[in-house]
Amino acid sequence: MDTLPVAASSRRAAMIFLAVNEFAQTKRINVEYKALMQITAALQNCSEVERSFWLSTIIHELESETLQLQKGVPKEKAELFRKHFDKSPSS
Repeated sequence: MDTLPVAASSRRAAMIFLAVNEFAQTKRINVEYKALMQITAALQNCSEVERSFWLSTIIHELESETLQLQKGVPKEKAELFRKHFDKSPSS
């Protein structure tokens, strides 16, 4: 079983959270793309179980009504994220 140092997992989690927040709140395509690339890079260093957890968690968050209503994140963000990782060779 893959085990990771706590510090590495913590840094990765922070990177992912920041990139997802940037992705969700921007309206600029180049910023979305950069955030997706940061998430992709972080997920490449994960075990398969951790990667599945993150993808599921991120999609769930992007689809949440709270995020959409309180922060004005469009529903299309979840679909854009899903499409990126469906075609990504690392997912």
